[in-house]
Amino acid sequence: MSIDKSVRKMSVRLTVDEFAFIVSMGIALNTQVAGYDIPNVVVYGISVFWIVVALSRTVSTSGPLNRGLKPLGIRFALPKMLILLYSYFLFVTGLSSSGHPGGFNQFIAVALPIASVYLYGKKTIDLVFYSCLVSFLFVVPYTCMIAGIGCLIAPIEAMFNSLAFNPFETHQFTFTAAFLSVYYLLIDCERGRGIKSIASLTMCFMGFKRIVLLAIVVVVVVHVIHSHLGKKAGAQIYSAGLFLLAVCCFVFVVLLYNGFISSWMSGHSLNVMGRNYYWQVTVDNSVFSPLYIGAGVNSLTHLFTTTYSYLHVGGVHCDILKYYYEIGFFGFLCWLGYFLVYLPAWIHKVCDEETFNAYVLITLFMFVLFFTDNVDIYYGSQLLFAAIPMVIWVKSHSSLEEGGENGTV
Repeated sequence: MSIDKSVRKMSVRLTVDEFAFIVSMGIALNTQVAGYDIPNVVVYGISVFWIVVALSRTVSTSGPLNRGLKPLGIRFALPKMLILLYSYFLFVTGLSSSGHPGGFNQFIAVALPIASVYLYGKKTIDLVFYSCLVSFLFVVPYTCMIAGIGCLIAPIEAMFNSLAFNPFETHQFTFTAAFLSVYYLLIDCERGRGIKSIASLTMCFMGFKRIVLLAIVVVVVVHVIHSHLGKKAGAQIYSAGLFLLAVCCFVFVVLLYNGFISSWMSGHSLNVMGRNYYWQVTVDNSVFSPLYIGAGVNSLTHLFTTTYSYLHVGGVHCDILKYYYEIGFFGFLCWLGYFLVYLPAWIHKVCDEETFNAYVLITLFMFVLFFTDNVDIYYGSQLLFAAIPMVIWVKSHSSLEEGGENGTV
């Protein structure tokens, strides 16, 4: 292919609303800039705006959600909504006194990815990528202006020293770029090994996180094994891998509550950046028992910002443990079973192989991150986790692509 043809192929043609989406989401997905935090009201406002735009278009038009994508969108939204309702039940009945469960952030987490795919179809992930890229191209020079050009080596220092300060380590943005890296490297085969994958990895590297590196290695290894197997055997390996992951999550919680992990970390003098304290607080304020019903959504954040405010954290840095604490023993089992057993089986049966493969890889990636971070609260991670399988589904159905690409939904 000639250079001229390549350039034309990579050209970006954006409508006015797509450009607005890129700029606004560039703000919403990167809320920390050189020590300045963008207020939540701005993020909420941007998210609600695009949700309202999507809702307004559903009134007069039919689109991907009404032609087959709706069941997939509902299945991504259903767990969070049920967990939120359960949390309100605990609060109203007095079974939990750990603060008001809230819910606005939970609503946005499920509504924004569905609204985005409804509006932009197969272009959704690319638009999120451009949002991150625009933000990145602003943040890097601005941070250099504030902190000095020497800050560019901070990510390299962070690789070898966990205590090194890295001004580019903005959690939401780093994780968002990490999800984009997995998408362009392993899932979007058409364009996955080009400029977008390199740019995504660069953005991810600037906010270097060890757990992200581990998660990428895990999904790459699983992907390579799958690619060397036949279609049926590959699907079985993927399903078995997710089931094994569910078992590992459960065993991990067991080992936290019986003290094994705490003792092991102490015995090996591991620097886990305070996670041993956060995890112990959670364990001490709950029990591991089939009778444990949970304390509800946001209860753990309430605990850390009130009783344990001296720890100066708002999350336990382990979403696996957080879900157990908030929704209880059986709720936790249902949560694991839903995302790691039921939903992949449903997608494999009802959708197609490409959507199933995308869901497995992005879910493996997400759950590895769950072990040591607060990924569940970041909009970028939640947006891409749900949007990536839906976008792949749209891309694999030509009858849906035209509506999603042109925005006439």
